[in-house]
Formats: sequence, structure tokens, C-alpha cells
Amino acid sequence: MKKKVIVIILIVFALVSAAGAVIAVSSPFPEDAEKIEIQNGNTGEEFVLDEEAKAAFLKGLSETDTRVSGFRIFTAGYQYKITFSSGIGEKEIVIKNSELLESGGLMYKGDRDMITLIEGVLSENKQ
Repeated sequence: MKKKVIVIILIVFALVSAAGAVIAVSSPFPEDAEKIEIQNGNTGEEFVLDEEAKAAFLKGLSETDTRVSGFRIFTAGYQYKITFSSGIGEKEIVIKNSELLESGGLMYKGDRDMITLIEGVLSENKQ
């Protein structure tokens, strides 16, 4: 009986460890999107990226390395909210500051200034 309990505990531990490893190395950014909408958290203004700006933005995001830095309990205030829409649904990413973002209950730290990336794409999108 003790052996069965130990085996079950080891199996559960292995599954939790594997799930944690997958989450730790996964990127919060989608590889593709049919539509990208960015909302300014200060003004409430919304921007929909055109095809050229969308491609540039997705390229910039793919070059950004992120790592999980914690769990999100609730979101209160943000600088930008990005909504990626595709045929399978929507994914939201909340940009808290230049290097901290939230997605799917997890907080991530990025290796680049996300605010500069977003504002650069938005200025190109307006032209």
C-alpha cells in the first residue's frame, strides 16, 4: 500500500514539473493573428494595425525573449492592452510597463522596452 502511494505522489510530481517547464519556456505572444488591436490604458484610444504594421509588430514580438516572473491575481491599470484575434479566438496581453506584461494568469518580464516597440508601430500605423 505504501508503495502505491509513493508511486502516485511521484507521478503527480512529475506531471506538475512537466507542466511548469512548458509554461516557463512558452512565449505569451502568438505567432500570427488576423487582427491586432491595441488600446491605450491612459486615454482609452484604440488602434487597429494595418497589414504592414501588423507584420512589423509580430516580427518585433517574435524577437522578444520573455520569462515567467510570477502569477497574476488581478489587473489594475495598464499602459497598453493588446488583443490578437484569429480564427480560433482572441488572446489578450496587458503591458504594465516597459518590461512587465501579463497574459493568461501569468506575469512575464521581457528583454526589450515594450512601450517603445508599441509606440513605434503605432506611429508607423498612423502614417
